[in-house]
Amino acid sequence: AGKEEADINLITKDEWDNDDDEEDGEEEDDDDVGFDEEDDEVDDDDEEEENFDEIVSESIEQDEEKDESTKEKIDLSSLTVPELKEKLREAGLPVSGKKAELIERL
Repeated sequence: AGKEEADINLITKDEWDNDDDEEDGEEEDDDDVGFDEEDDEVDDDDEEEENFDEIVSESIEQDEEKDESTKEKIDLSSLTVPELKEKLREAGLPVSGKKAELIERL
């Protein structure tokens, strides 16, 4: 079984661009970039960018909420068990359990 060799023709960008013009018989207009030739509507790039921005914003908000929750847990862990039980009583929650359970409950 012998190896098949592929014929590769290398051309420059200018040659490629000029070849397209010759086949079509007309020059391509750079002003049409971003428009669909059939119905002249703008590509969906702007809509996709807006969706991406919304997703990023939501993700940032979720991260900030997680950070706040983590900060509360850190602050609560610095409290003593009697202090945690006092906060639980104020919230009307059960006061029994280990310190970690009390913190989780708050």
